Amino acid sequence: MLFVLYLRLCDWMVYFLDSVID
Repeated sequence: MLFVLYLRLCDWMVYFLDSVID
């Protein structure tokens, strides 16, 4: 369960950083 939450957090971070950089 925590592993899934961790993956979702990483995915959100990647999306957020990508939006900020672009």
